[in-house]
Amino acid sequence: MKKRRRTKKLTKILLFPLLVVLLWGCGADLDTEQKKNNTGTGAESKLETGMEESPKEIALTENGKALYAVVRAENADEDTVNAAVEFRRRLEEKAGVKFSFGTDWTKPGKDPDTETPEILFGITNRTAQNEADALGIMEWKIVAEQNKIAVLARSSRALKEAMEVFLSEEVTVRKGDSLLLCGIPITGTASLAAGEVPDFPYGKIEGIYESSGSTVVMRVEETTADEYEAYLGMLEAAGFAYYDGREIDGNRYATYVNEQTTVNVSRVQSMGVTRVVSEERGELCPLEDPCEEKADSLLTGMKGETVVAAEGMGFIIRLADGSFCIIDGGMGDPDSVDSDKLMNILLSQKPADVEKPVIAAWLFTHLHGDHIGVFNCFSLDHHDDVIIERLVFNFPKYEETRASDSPYMLDDTIYRYTQFRKNLADFYADVPILKVHTGNRFQVRNASFEVLYTLEDLYPKSILTGGMNECSILYKMTLGGQTTLWTGDIAFNATDLVLEEFTDALQCDILQIAHHGFNGTVAFYSRVNPTYALWPVWEGGFESMRGNAQNKWLIDSEKVRQIIVTGVGTWTIRLPYDPVDGTFDRTPTRRTKYPSYPDLLGE
Repeated sequence: MKKRRRTKKLTKILLFPLLVVLLWGCGADLDTEQKKNNTGTGAESKLETGMEESPKEIALTENGKALYAVVRAENADEDTVNAAVEFRRRLEEKAGVKFSFGTDWTKPGKDPDTETPEILFGITNRTAQNEADALGIMEWKIVAEQNKIAVLARSSRALKEAMEVFLSEEVTVRKGDSLLLCGIPITGTASLAAGEVPDFPYGKIEGIYESSGSTVVMRVEETTADEYEAYLGMLEAAGFAYYDGREIDGNRYATYVNEQTTVNVSRVQSMGVTRVVSEERGELCPLEDPCEEKADSLLTGMKGETVVAAEGMGFIIRLADGSFCIIDGGMGDPDSVDSDKLMNILLSQKPADVEKPVIAAWLFTHLHGDHIGVFNCFSLDHHDDVIIERLVFNFPKYEETRASDSPYMLDDTIYRYTQFRKNLADFYADVPILKVHTGNRFQVRNASFEVLYTLEDLYPKSILTGGMNECSILYKMTLGGQTTLWTGDIAFNATDLVLEEFTDALQCDILQIAHHGFNGTVAFYSRVNPTYALWPVWEGGFESMRGNAQNKWLIDSEKVRQIIVTGVGTWTIRLPYDPVDGTFDRTPTRRTKYPSYPDLLGE
């Protein structure tokens, strides 16, 4: 693979394989050339003391009382706050006394002899800017000046290692009733454990949180393009290899991998926000998928026949080699009506020389029952009748799912999601699962997909505040020279974010109307500006919701040539779609009937 060009190089961080401890005083009996592992941190470091000044011995406690207060920054990120709490707890455990704990919100006194001595944990407003800037992202130091002890680091990885050294038996030593800090100043350079991701050292960290499963998201505000590039250099220095990258509407996206971890890094130009999304390495987005072109590309909208509920969304795409790509599926029910209907569509459209239909990829927008239900029924009824090559989704973690919607919705969602996961384990244990993130692109035969929104983008909001529809993935598909925007049930917070992130990238030939016509906005649809609209809504839903502002905009738009409503009936079109004038109703009427395959709508 061709290596990406680097516009700005970052001096590589030296990763030291051993921890060398050089301490004096406090009775520590250490060989200055001794090499030892820094246990408890999962990393290794180079440690040096007494480089420019004599090592100090400082009493932290005396006569059963703490002489210092522990102070962290008032605006510290969550990771630093948690580390500071852990630091204080372990220090008290070791000393056997309580330490005051606070933030740098209050200003220190002017007289060092009268104000309370402080252990400054991390970068605080007491830290000189040049002192903080002098540290590399993986460097740390423990120093003392007047009545302050500073545990300094610019990244959580380095800060946690500094904490381990501070609390080690060689550095904090008990003598009688006192606890002494020995051998400082001490400096070190942390290294990353296998698969560990460097912290983003620039801008303002708004939060670090777990998204879906083991996926960890770091959201950093006030970042620049140069800082984004510098961070990519840090990933390479930490042993990550470039996999893919691109620019969309001035935003930057890159994927890096090592044997254990995948990292997706994005920067939104208009917001100045960088997101670092890391997770255990799994299936990588296929950038190529060659195929023999022997069939027309078709798109089918399947009308659900279930008696459980009228709504649902299921689209079937026949690709150039006769294999299929499925978007969601629909509600489904125990009577197998819709799973059998889907199977019959696949059988009718597959090449004659193919025994079993091949589903090259089954894509899901989100996990509501009317989108994954047919997959569940189909898996029980027909898992042996087809070949599924890949599943594509990014669902929220189970704990958030259980509190993301109304009780009525949740009962159905949890039931169907539980069955979904059981089906994966029972029938598709060997089928690769592609977990996608914003900026990813992947190829399915002659169909190209790019991802323009996933649930990681929503933070600091979440599905707990906006509901499950906020996690609908926004897929943009290019097939036959035409683009289709699959929106699922994308909700209003997500729509606003997408409008802030993208401009031209949202423009498409074919739009899937959001949430059966409930969601979507005039601003969003006018940005997309489609020529055709696909409306996955039940029969009658078109009439009842045609007056909603966003739907009315589509109906009144001079650009929109046709609105195809799945509730009218199952339909199939050829891609690229260019219907013959006079062969279709622009919007359905009570007498509208769509032709059945092999007859095609618009031909």
